[in-house]
Amino acid sequence: ERAEALRGLPAGRAIQAIASLAGSAADAKQRAMRAEDFDRAKRCKALAEGLAAHASELRRAEAERARAAATQEYELAISQRETIQALKVGAARLLSELVAASGRTSRAGGGLETPRPRTAGSCSEESRDVVGS
Repeated sequence: ERAEALRGLPAGRAIQAIASLAGSAADAKQRAMRAEDFDRAKRCKALAEGLAAHASELRRAEAERARAAATQEYELAISQRETIQALKVGAARLLSELVAASGRTSRAGGGLETPRPRTAGSCSEESRDVVGS
């Protein structure tokens, strides 16, 4: 369900959502560090880095797809479109891995469901309402 919602977003909106999630995860990591909750800091760091990498790759693939389409290199445009879809799914998977530990869910915008965090200020809390807002 998360992957489908993220896949449905236009590339530009997906990049914004993923970059925003990466920033929120980095902020949560800093709060976890101050609280000396190193397990949470480690999870947030991994999420922030993974999402930032996906956002960067999405930007590159979208620029390449647009250039290929403009120069009528249709096979390359198709390939980049497929890469973009795979990156969106990968980013959704990263988010799913982070929140999988919690059994309770809340409805986030865009049809993405993310578990409610058990600890206030947790890294998974940062993911709510970013995609689809």
